[in-house]
Amino acid sequence: MKRQQQNVTVWKQILNLMSASRSSAEVTVYGKLGGEVALHPGVQTSITSIVWKEGADIAVEWDGTEEDQRGRLNRTSGVMTITGLVRDDSKVYTPEINNKKGTPVRLTVICKSGSDTKAAASQLMQPTEFPSFSPSAPVPVPTVTKQCVDAEASCTLTCSADTTGADPVTYRWKSDLRAVAHPLKDYVIKKVADDKSVKNETVKEFSCELQNPVSLESSQAVANPFARESPPRKSFWVKISNGVIVFICLLGAVLLLVAAHRLKAGAEHLRDRIRPRHSS
Repeated sequence: MKRQQQNVTVWKQILNLMSASRSSAEVTVYGKLGGEVALHPGVQTSITSIVWKEGADIAVEWDGTEEDQRGRLNRTSGVMTITGLVRDDSKVYTPEINNKKGTPVRLTVICKSGSDTKAAASQLMQPTEFPSFSPSAPVPVPTVTKQCVDAEASCTLTCSADTTGADPVTYRWKSDLRAVAHPLKDYVIKKVADDKSVKNETVKEFSCELQNPVSLESSQAVANPFARESPPRKSFWVKISNGVIVFICLLGAVLLLVAAHRLKAGAEHLRDRIRPRHSS
């Protein structure tokens, strides 16, 4: 009996640890400098009181009677909207709904430049229970560079950009404006693709995209070194003129045949008229 009680106690401790772990897990949200962002408390219940905290300080509070106007607060869902984002808004916000602590939300404000990023990082008020963090900058416009060790077999395309302060960034590639399943900075293209369903020779150009949570930039397209040259296509009017010429030639041939036939018939008729008649 005592052993069973010990087992129950151990399981309760494990469940408490799991519950504490879930409640302490934080959610990261990104917002752009000067814009607005909505922070969700992640609860679905009838709300009688709402408190959002910036670290240990109260950001927004509503107890059914009054409301602090630090941000815009939805009293039904508990969502707090911060408008006109500034660098100092990059903090960890914790909701308390009906006096119950919810999941912390880490807000990172995307700044306009790398210098803004460094300045913002020095001005942030960080809660001691969370690791420090810095806001990131919007991604720059990337460029595609091409390096061909064996120009007859393969080339490496690189999506180049200075991403200092813009992390986290992701890469995407496109071939003739169609997305390619290749989320890496370098992209090796081959004259004969490993995937036989891919016809690299028919692709005219490649481009890449660079993205972080609040910004997206695309590069200029570069020509595919393995593109197969196709014969120049005739324009619509060239095709029409060629058709007209063929029609005129055929019509002329028909008219010549008709004229020749009539001339022959006329000559025979004239010959019959002038032929002398012999009396019997």
